[in-house]
Amino acid sequence: MTIEAIMKFATEILIRQGFHTPTILMDGANEPGVLVLPEFPSGSTERIQLMYKMGQQAVREHSIGVLRQVFLVSESWMGRRQSLDDITKKGYIRPSLDPHRMEVLTVTCLNTTTREHIIGILEIIRNAQDEIVELKKVAVGDGKGESSLLPAFVAGYQSM
Repeated sequence: MTIEAIMKFATEILIRQGFHTPTILMDGANEPGVLVLPEFPSGSTERIQLMYKMGQQAVREHSIGVLRQVFLVSESWMGRRQSLDDITKKGYIRPSLDPHRMEVLTVTCLNTTTREHIIGILEIIRNAQDEIVELKKVAVGDGKGESSLLPAFVAGYQSM
């Protein structure tokens, strides 16, 4: 599994359905696995707790074996870049409250051996009828990132 292949597959689902349900994809030594999240809490603490529980659930429901990589596909809001002056004057604005926010499809990957995080982001542009009219790749520096969600999933997976 590669992040490029997951991005392509997630894009196809997004275009076909008009949305993408938060999904965890697992690359294991025995076989791959998929978990669809019915809900994704808005708070970061609740998300971390959910991901830990989903890691435990993955062990019970799948025969993945040694987990090599784990991917998280989700839609979210992303704030536009703010200058340091704007942040100083106005304060930090959560992306969900930013009037200039953009809707994005995000795919994050954690390699469990190297602990390397990789991220891919596509901006979702919709028309007045809420139909997707364009997907634009969002530059994310060198494509590396960090998240507490996938390590929480791995910790839950390894706790069983």
